Amino acid sequence: MSLLEWLGLGTSSTPVASGGTPSSSPAIAAIEVRLTGFDKDRARHLAAFAVVLARAARADLDVSPEETRRMCEIVEKIGGLDEERANLVVDLASSGALGGADEYLASRHLRQTTEVEERRRLLDALFAVAAADDSISLAEEEEIREVANELGLSHEDYVGARMAWRDKREVLRGLKRQG
Repeated sequence: MSLLEWLGLGTSSTPVASGGTPSSSPAIAAIEVRLTGFDKDRARHLAAFAVVLARAARADLDVSPEETRRMCEIVEKIGGLDEERANLVVDLASSGALGGADEYLASRHLRQTTEVEERRRLLDALFAVAAADDSISLAEEEEIREVANELGLSHEDYVGARMAWRDKREVLRGLKRQG
């Protein structure tokens, strides 16, 4: 099983709520177009995945080079993309040109087309991106919490994923210094 299939992004047999294909935004469609040679559904999954990953990096209004590299690594592995194409997808997804509707449509698409376990792994990937610069800000935590809600994940899922990254959380680092 490929990593793409493991995350539920490589098969066309993933369920879609309401029996239809979710609509994508023009911004997500622009990323899909760059993924020439890929099946349209797979390209949409990769675009949505990259957009959701970028939300974690952009949450504190500072996308660090480390966060960009981590997103590229994740998109490259998951999508089976070459480095150049992964960089292009991440650049488009994290450009800041996306609006809230684009981000919502991306998370809605993933909620409708992936299983709960796959969404939990995506949640971990979001924390990995946020922690890439060795620090998860409160703004990043809150954005990831919002994504978890949009993905239909429980508060327990969110807390469980966040626990694995507790040593990178700024809010806890501040408490250690005071004590």
